[in-house]
Amino acid sequence: MERRFVLALTLSIGVMFLWPMLFPTAKPPPKDPPPATAGNVPAAAANPAAANPAGANGQANPANGAANPAAAPAPARTQQADAKTFVMKPAKGEFLEVEATSRGGALRRVTLRNAYEYAPGDSHATTGRQHLDVILPVDDDLLTGGLAFDAADAEALRTTHWTVDRQTDTEVEFSFLTNDGLRVRKTITVPTDDDRFDLAVAVSLEQVEGTPTAGATRSLRLLGAAGLVKEPSNHVAMSSRSGVTGVQPVAYVVDVHDEPEWAEWSVPRVELNSVRRETRAFRLAGIASSYFLAAVYSEGDKRTGPLVDATWVDGGDARYRDTKAAFERLNAGMKARGRVPAEEGELVVRLEEAATVFHRAWVEFQAPVGAAGQAPASTFRVYAGPLSRRVLAADRYDALEGLIVFPAAPDFLARFLLFIFDLWKALTSSAGLAIILMTLTVRGGLMPLSIRNQLSMRAYGRKMTKLKPKLEAIKTRYGNNLKKYREEQQKLMREHNVKLPLGCLMMLLQIPIFFALFSSLRAEYEIRHQAFAWIRDLSGPDRLVDFGRDLISFLPFPPGGFRGINLLPIVYIVLTIWQQKLMPPPQDEQQAQQMKMAKWMSIIFSVLLYNYTGALALYMCVSSLVAVVESRIVRARDRHNLMAAAAADATG
Repeated sequence: MERRFVLALTLSIGVMFLWPMLFPTAKPPPKDPPPATAGNVPAAAANPAAANPAGANGQANPANGAANPAAAPAPARTQQADAKTFVMKPAKGEFLEVEATSRGGALRRVTLRNAYEYAPGDSHATTGRQHLDVILPVDDDLLTGGLAFDAADAEALRTTHWTVDRQTDTEVEFSFLTNDGLRVRKTITVPTDDDRFDLAVAVSLEQVEGTPTAGATRSLRLLGAAGLVKEPSNHVAMSSRSGVTGVQPVAYVVDVHDEPEWAEWSVPRVELNSVRRETRAFRLAGIASSYFLAAVYSEGDKRTGPLVDATWVDGGDARYRDTKAAFERLNAGMKARGRVPAEEGELVVRLEEAATVFHRAWVEFQAPVGAAGQAPASTFRVYAGPLSRRVLAADRYDALEGLIVFPAAPDFLARFLLFIFDLWKALTSSAGLAIILMTLTVRGGLMPLSIRNQLSMRAYGRKMTKLKPKLEAIKTRYGNNLKKYREEQQKLMREHNVKLPLGCLMMLLQIPIFFALFSSLRAEYEIRHQAFAWIRDLSGPDRLVDFGRDLISFLPFPPGGFRGINLLPIVYIVLTIWQQKLMPPPQDEQQAQQMKMAKWMSIIFSVLLYNYTGALALYMCVSSLVAVVESRIVRARDRHNLMAAAAADATG
């Protein structure tokens, strides 16, 4: 019964991994779409800042606009004509560089000081590292921090160069004069505190001539997050080679959704205001990868925050975008900074993916119109940093903390296991040792119950072997009367003091623990960059040998490709087979077949998890080693019990 349960569980896990590959829920976007020109796409789609065609309800997509701004006459501009790109490089804090541009008065690039990726072929944990760009300029007309009055951006706020009024290492102030006499001011501030990854974006509207009407407001659209790129595969478990995006949109809105709303390509527009209710606060709208988040959220509470009308996330479909131009732009930017993507296959893949699948998060809000120099500012925070439990536990990130979830297991159990991990990591200063000690803590706590359970199963198996002839006789006699057969069977077992063991008890206890670790270790930021033994980074596969590319890309196995030799899954197979050899020999042919099937399923299971995080593989190996020790202890105690029983029978 227990082996059947193990077999069913293993098959279920296998189906869980194979189902998305065999039956994908969404078709990946085309790899090489034609350039988005008026000759081969609809006019409204040729401009990336313009609208998609109207939906089934006849309304245009609010995220992209309702008309083609190219069709409107170009307004006369008084802004500066030349682009100005500069870098804010705080001396302290978590941001290494924040590159801003006068085009749209927005952010082109955000590079983190303490996050990095490895150079190709580097086998050391502290050399050959490149600082990680968490945001890149995938589209120069759709940059983080960009503004527009309407869907079509008739004032061309996102494409015209703003005036730079003030600039320091941590702050830049832009201004833009509209055709109807409004001056838009935007101030972007970079913090210098440790463990702070949120930039402030303050927007105000001034009426240049005359006195503004009391209570006057204008609707503005803020592009709060755009350009988050896929994680490097050596930092992520089960990196996909199917072309499906490694980033996902997310919206978490107060009073609208209690839980984050995840979607494959978009999060629909959520209206926050109605005749009966309006709100001055919402959780966030953004884009998440395995370990990082780019999101916009409001500063202030429901009384003081900006008056938000709606929020949504769009993008993901490259059919109407010039992906070749986007890739060349990203490629040129990397070369200007001293990196050659052509020499880094991993970087090329990430840039291609960013150019093909480009999500962005929007917020529509009401900005008060004030007199010159007196207009109140609507301030938003733009988070561009890690999905870290430690970072998001700060009070200032209360709006974001809900994104740390563990969908495959009870949240309390996952957090409890991570609490044990945190304790050991604080004591040892090693994530690898912390995982080993956490495994020993959990399995050690369960060991007395596990040993007792295995001893009872062995005793049960011997008693059932002795009773087998009598059971067969009862079956022959009452085989046609199931009720009578069960009654006689139970009577016989009571006479010989045979009690059913709780054979599945340990499995039922270990299943939620495994899934808790399965869901938490794959997204635990604190193991990123953590080296242990030959493992360069515990957040990705252990890769004893790294080939630098997928050698068997024509096969669907293992999930994530065959990019190197991962030692831990192989060790797990060896330990599992060793553990099975320490089990009692099969009592019949059916049990022998089940044990053989269990052996093959352990191999298949290791193949399915071949490219999973080294942290989980380390847990599985240590757990299997503990199981081997348990089996040897059980064999010794069982032998002692048999000798004691034989001695008692001899003296009796």
